[in-house]
Amino acid sequence: MTRVNWAQLPASLRAAIERELGDTVVDVVNAIGGFSPGFVARLTASNGTQQFVKAMANPGWRFLYEREARLAPHLPDGAPFPRWRFTIDDGEWIALGFDVIDGTEATVPWSRRDIERVLVAHRTMAERLDPSPAAVERAGDMWDDWFSRWRDFARDAALARVLPDGWTRHLDELTELEAGWPARTVGEHLVHLDLRADNVLLTRTDVYVVDWAFAARGQPWMDLVCLLPNVALRGGPDPEAQWHAHPWHATTDPDAFDAFLAAWAGMLTHLVIATTSADLTALRELHAEHAAHARRWLARRRGWDDCSC
Repeated sequence: MTRVNWAQLPASLRAAIERELGDTVVDVVNAIGGFSPGFVARLTASNGTQQFVKAMANPGWRFLYEREARLAPHLPDGAPFPRWRFTIDDGEWIALGFDVIDGTEATVPWSRRDIERVLVAHRTMAERLDPSPAAVERAGDMWDDWFSRWRDFARDAALARVLPDGWTRHLDELTELEAGWPARTVGEHLVHLDLRADNVLLTRTDVYVVDWAFAARGQPWMDLVCLLPNVALRGGPDPEAQWHAHPWHATTDPDAFDAFLAAWAGMLTHLVIATTSADLTALRELHAEHAAHARRWLARRRGWDDCSC
């Protein structure tokens, strides 16, 4: 992914960011992770102020920054939430500033300590986001079409032919499952909906969850559907074992859980097939691994022994 650098930002945007920092930017450390094509960096001003700033003009990505700009000012103070500092929107570019978090991603493979820290932080997050502090859509209203991709496979025989072995035989059940997820996940929690390793930063004492562009209202266990296959693809434990050990397992409707897991797996599977840009090769590879682990988890829960992943 080719990112925009500081010098490539419009002079008016650089000046607006410097006003927010209170002085001239003297040091720029570009972020090395992530997949978006905008500007992402740690900025240091001559007065010593440091902030993490990301900016975007690409129309295909801008709406996600607009969503995060709606949400970020309402997140509670303190870990596991990054502290929002400013939003600049000039109609073309949108920029968001946050406190710098001196953290790292979880180890690869995931250690038991990192897993436990993230799961504890997630439970804290769920407690503090009930009800949602921001007036945002329900997940089913915002993302229904995005998470209804088995339906697309069922309607397009050519598209279905690229599915791994066995999955076309279950398309009727998959479309029925995913059709039920919006009604089965209604809730007032603010749910991140993109919880994965590269959106979690661990410091010596705290855990932070970043990039809230996809967040909507729903059930807090939805984030575990997103997270646990991602943990597995980075060498962590089996998602079903992790879910069985979780305190929410006993009180969560398994059919509701399967409905959203089916929707999540279908969305990831479709993304892999639909992503053709050479600039997004790394993202496609991540989605492919994530999708395989999500499908494997779903097949195990449904007893589909005839499916490959």
